[in-house]
Amino acid sequence: MSQNIQLVTILDYLAHGREGDESPQYRKSQLLQVIKEDGFVLCEIVLKQGPLGVIGDSMNVDDHPDCIEYTRKIEYSDLSVGAKSELEHIIREIIQNNSQKFVDFFNNSNPISIRLHQLNLLPGVGGKIRDRILQSRKYSSFESFEDIEDKIDGLYKPHEIILNRVLEEIKNPDIKYHLFVHAK
Repeated sequence: MSQNIQLVTILDYLAHGREGDESPQYRKSQLLQVIKEDGFVLCEIVLKQGPLGVIGDSMNVDDHPDCIEYTRKIEYSDLSVGAKSELEHIIREIIQNNSQKFVDFFNNSNPISIRLHQLNLLPGVGGKIRDRILQSRKYSSFESFEDIEDKIDGLYKPHEIILNRVLEEIKNPDIKYHLFVHAK
């Protein structure tokens, strides 16, 4: 069994290659556009044969060596229209399925510098809400997104805040600080 487990979720299946590819039809490969569940990295999988699933399916890339020619990292701008329309929904699912990891971000986030804390990089989290989070976690760790929302006045839908930050990091890979998306 492979140690390099790469769980991905399918964003789109392109049976006739990438949009705008002017190569002859017989030279176009079948493609999957996917997002890695660990690190939210966008990738394109060139298939020898396919498809390997449908949009929204989760799969382990290492389980299909005979079907995959290669995998390459892509940018948001490389995604098909269909993949872009699925992206938010699928990221929301990944966050919900791994909620403890993201709740732990609220429990364990740290200062970046004297003037900036990781919490301040979350959309809608300013100084007051950051201070409420830091004060609350001194007494007990957050157990769930609902627990965060119950304990912190003014902080609503923390899972959506995480979602919005992930989308920002995916769409703008050159931003200075990455909290959730593995950069370059």
